[in-house]
Amino acid sequence: MINYHKTPNGFLIPKKSEDFLRINKLKDIVKKGLDHEGSGHDFKHTMRVYNNAMKIAEGENVDLDVIKTSVLFHDYAYSEKFFEGEHGDISAKLAKPIIEKENFAKEQVRKILLSIEKHNFWQHNESDVPIETKILRDADRLDAIGYTGILRAISYAINAKKNPIQSLKDQLTISFETKKGIELSNERFRVIREFIQNIESEFN
Repeated sequence: MINYHKTPNGFLIPKKSEDFLRINKLKDIVKKGLDHEGSGHDFKHTMRVYNNAMKIAEGENVDLDVIKTSVLFHDYAYSEKFFEGEHGDISAKLAKPIIEKENFAKEQVRKILLSIEKHNFWQHNESDVPIETKILRDADRLDAIGYTGILRAISYAINAKKNPIQSLKDQLTISFETKKGIELSNERFRVIREFIQNIESEFN
């Protein structure tokens, strides 16, 4: 049986088609907002985290609409040139009026905003959060390690005038919350460890 949804202009479309159109609309909003972002929290990062989240969510009993939407807006604070405060909180604040205009249930909106607020794995490690939040955090963690993580860590260290090798070593302290996240992280951790070993070997 196909479920239908009535659009604001009165058309009936299949629920899956509605979900597809909605997520693509939200992608366009986020892409436009992060178009000129230069600190590593751009739309390319968002989509890498999105793809990671889809891999982690495979086979899990989760709300994919919550995961997809929270991933898209998790770094939306960076659509602002300047902001004060924790970027997860700011991202949720900016995303709230956009999300509330869409056809999400109240519980979905609550989970989406909570996931955005609590996604920063350097500052949040609460275990009493929905599985969707843990998947977003692990998906974001994955983009902080591996080859992409090396480039991001070095870029961050240079801009922050910190030691690049130490920044990479800090990445090795990242822990994961989901079974799939742990599984996917193993190879990426190996890449960082090997890179650090080779660099230190050349320098010494």
